[in-house]
Amino acid sequence: MKILVTGFEPFNGQTVNPSEQIVSCLIAPKGVKLIKEILPVEFKKATIRLKELVRLYQPDVVLSIGQAGGRPEISIERVAINVDCVKSSNGKNILADNAGEVPVDEPIELEGAPAYFSNLSLWRMVEAIQEKGIPAGISNTAGTYVCNHIMYIALHMGATEYSQMKAGFIHVPFLPEQIADREDKERLSVMTLEDMVLALQTALEVITCDDKKKLIARVEQMEQLMEDVATVLENCPESIKMDEVVKRKIAVLEDYQRSGQWLSDFECDERGELPLELKRGILSEDLLYNLLCDTKEWL
Repeated sequence: MKILVTGFEPFNGQTVNPSEQIVSCLIAPKGVKLIKEILPVEFKKATIRLKELVRLYQPDVVLSIGQAGGRPEISIERVAINVDCVKSSNGKNILADNAGEVPVDEPIELEGAPAYFSNLSLWRMVEAIQEKGIPAGISNTAGTYVCNHIMYIALHMGATEYSQMKAGFIHVPFLPEQIADREDKERLSVMTLEDMVLALQTALEVITCDDKKKLIARVEQMEQLMEDVATVLENCPESIKMDEVVKRKIAVLEDYQRSGQWLSDFECDERGELPLELKRGILSEDLLYNLLCDTKEWL
């Protein structure tokens, strides 16, 4: 399993961005290749770099992290919207990106959906982080700044180019040192770097666990379909042409092989991510191919 984790450089005149520090501290869970990257807080350059990384590594998951100063908890973002806008909600303040760009109500992708929902297990992440004693919750707005932009780009790529890829975004509060000299520090929430790292490490564990469960369930399902078709081939192959149920099973197996999912599952098995006791004839390099070839003469 490959997970691309991104953070951001400092912005808005600050010298620190907790997301940058978190990314550097994260450890790859067992069986995971963890790809780390710090993105510029620039709409255009961040887009280019994220797309390069996704196309280069083709990760299973993109998890991005950003700072939402003032929030009191780890915020698991639910949705990204198709708009860039650097104006505050009352329209009185503007926060340019680090390149000085100031988009206002501009679409991120002209042909993109109005919004994309994260396809990660949001509530499971929230609950797992809370169990560590760290405040966490689901957020229904990732804003309209570079954080939302990057979340949208990742989900758009998943929807249009990489159908197996999942993506999500997590916002973190200020670090204590970021507000130490501010006059309004008494009303601002902070969190230690240690707690932030533990929260994000926990989120990675949830993602990894969910993916492994789905992997095992998929291999079990395909193994059963292959056995069903093999039994018909052995006992009554001439019935295949008239048996719509068997034909549907063959079609599912063909899609599994062609889609690239078979190769991904095979590579997971090669890395030792499947339990030793799990039946996995479906992942034999020749067994599925030969079975599908044998069915063709009866269809």
